[in-house]
Amino acid sequence: CFLAFNMTRDSAEKFRRYPKLAIIDASHFERLSLDLGGESDGFGGLIYSLLRNDFFPIVMRDFNSKRIGSAQLLVVIAPAKSFSREEIESIEAFVRRGGQLIVTVGWPDRSAVGSLLDLFSLSIGNTPLGRVTASQNNQGITLHNAWPVIYDQKVGTPLCNVWEYSVIVY
Repeated sequence: CFLAFNMTRDSAEKFRRYPKLAIIDASHFERLSLDLGGESDGFGGLIYSLLRNDFFPIVMRDFNSKRIGSAQLLVVIAPAKSFSREEIESIEAFVRRGGQLIVTVGWPDRSAVGSLLDLFSLSIGNTPLGRVTASQNNQGITLHNAWPVIYDQKVGTPLCNVWEYSVIVY
């Protein structure tokens, strides 16, 4: 399913203009609305940000290793269904070959993504930080519902901190 366009001559031309493919996983009952309303919040904001950064976003309703293999970015948003061993192996191979993985999840939804986070020595802390404004962190970004990321400092690098908590880790 192509999210932003039906595959017509016009959308095929748009696809050629976007050199990078972004897959948004919707195969694990993610906590997201596919409503494109709003240019700054939620799913619509994600789509607009991807397009502004030369990504062609595709929603993946059924997990597909080949599709992931052709992408440069995979986005996982608060899944409710756990990833299978084969799916995790596919994602690991994707990241090892240079693909970027973004996982957005809080403490209440962590169990479905735990084995995936374990792969990268990450976990989610149980301290709710709530809404964080751009003035409250070192990167100047807004987080709608932040949770601390627990990581191995030998492996991970914090990209965004809120108070004494790392909330985005690479």
